[in-house]
Amino acid sequence: NAIKSVSNVKQLTSGLKGYANDNRGQLPPSNQWCDVVLRENGTVRIFASPQDPQMTTQIKSGQRLSSYALNYAVAGRNINSLNPTTVLVFECPLGWNGVGTPQQLVQYLQSRTTVRNVAVSFADGSARQCNLQMLQQLRWTP
Repeated sequence: NAIKSVSNVKQLTSGLKGYANDNRGQLPPSNQWCDVVLRENGTVRIFASPQDPQMTTQIKSGQRLSSYALNYAVAGRNINSLNPTTVLVFECPLGWNGVGTPQQLVQYLQSRTTVRNVAVSFADGSARQCNLQMLQQLRWTP
């Protein structure tokens, strides 16, 4: 499930990068990022983390929810001006078009007893699983 979640954030990032390529490098505004990625990728399934079975069930029933959030600091920014190691998308259920901060992600992880690692993607298109200690060392600001 952790590997599938990494695959999801890679697909979400690919959708963001595709949008940016079509829009002079600009990432979508924070209140539209899920809508944009859905148009780019064509499926809501990538918004459901396999590490969150309840979310997966809700999304399969047609609800527009997301197990992932966009880093608030990159919304609307030019992707070409970001440091390649800047966090783009991370696993944290903040709702459809949800944007978040590292603090919200830490709170989420601390509230969950079953989730120890989350999927995170970066401006260079890479993605990986990170634990709480690793998250605190990541680049969150452009």
